[in-house]
Amino acid sequence: MSIKLINKTDTRSSRGILSKAWYKIDGNVVLVKGCTQRGYESYSEVMVSRIGRLLGFSCVEYWLEEANLFPDISNYGKKHVSLCRDFLNDGELFLSIYRRGVKSEEKKSIDFWLDYARNTFPKEYLFQLLMLDAIVGNTDRHLNNFGYVVDIKTSEYRAAPIFDTGASLLAWVDSADLDSKSKMFVYDKSKPFRSKHSKQIKLVEEAIKLEHISFEQIIYEISDVLQLLSWKRAQAITDYLKWRCNKYGNIT
Repeated sequence: MSIKLINKTDTRSSRGILSKAWYKIDGNVVLVKGCTQRGYESYSEVMVSRIGRLLGFSCVEYWLEEANLFPDISNYGKKHVSLCRDFLNDGELFLSIYRRGVKSEEKKSIDFWLDYARNTFPKEYLFQLLMLDAIVGNTDRHLNNFGYVVDIKTSEYRAAPIFDTGASLLAWVDSADLDSKSKMFVYDKSKPFRSKHSKQIKLVEEAIKLEHISFEQIIYEISDVLQLLSWKRAQAITDYLKWRCNKYGNIT
């Protein structure tokens, strides 16, 4: 495998530093992301990507590689990093909904952003985005991590595939708290349109029916990733996902 660093761009968050960098790997431009010190973002990102694609949603495909292949990425003892290919073609750029929607420094309300999203995204896309976030318990869908792929010459745009889902599937829950089932099952914080998934999903839940899949199919799809985690974390994710699939996706 030929690996060449292009650009390193770490991100600071409330969970610490998330190390990430663009590489050229065997001729392909690839984004590599590690985990924060107390997080398991890389593993969650891959699992959510697989779940979304299984549901027929437009999602960036992520996969895992051994962390020691990428010494530039800080990974705090985790053994794997997540990778994805650049989803832009030549002559395209990504604009988040925030960057595209802000015309001045005036602060916009949440309802402004909801109306803006409804007017600029296909109904199916918003359904996929918010439904997937609800099923996997994504707590960090802020206004800069979803948006549009824009043609630089024509200004034509389309919805970008769903990406940046590392704050899902209990990735930010400390190991000591994984036994607290009551805490896990109410761990329902959401962004950007409502503060809880139970309220946010009602904005779009009448849109489109989900692909007919079973919970067993979902677990099979992510089983190899679960095996890389501790038994305690893997079991907690399985229980948490089963509860959320039934509650939000009517998946049993």
